[in-house]
Amino acid sequence: MPVINIEKAMVHLRVDEDTGGDVLAKLNSAEDKAAQYLNRFFYATSAAWTEAISLTLDQLNYELVKYKESCDAANLVADPVSRNMLLSAAENLKKEAQRNTKMAMQGIVINPSIEAAVLLILGSLYDNREDETSTTVNELPKGALWLLDPYRLDLEIGRA
Repeated sequence: MPVINIEKAMVHLRVDEDTGGDVLAKLNSAEDKAAQYLNRFFYATSAAWTEAISLTLDQLNYELVKYKESCDAANLVADPVSRNMLLSAAENLKKEAQRNTKMAMQGIVINPSIEAAVLLILGSLYDNREDETSTTVNELPKGALWLLDPYRLDLEIGRA
């Protein structure tokens, strides 16, 4: 469920209805892209942020147990190539869990700048929803970058 209200997103896009959930899907994607750029999740309220931290810590503990179990199982595999692939997969899952935990721990309650940036990203996704466009769609809109940059963190954790 997105942090930004779907009705606000539809007003921003100047559409009357969300046929097929297209706006909702793009809003979720825009929020995810903004969070990935910020290296931190954002939340509607501080209570939502606190709850997310608790859930994320529980998930990290679960993933660390699974990581140990996966490594133990991988070390029983005789073939070194298969063993290394299994160990690498386990390591990637552990890093992803650590990254998600850090992004939650260093989260932020959404503010007008982040909201405006997400809406700019949403507009870009909506305007460029076809495969072929005359613009570059692999970059965030410049206005979104300008709005997000003051809140961006460096997590110093490798991506999985």
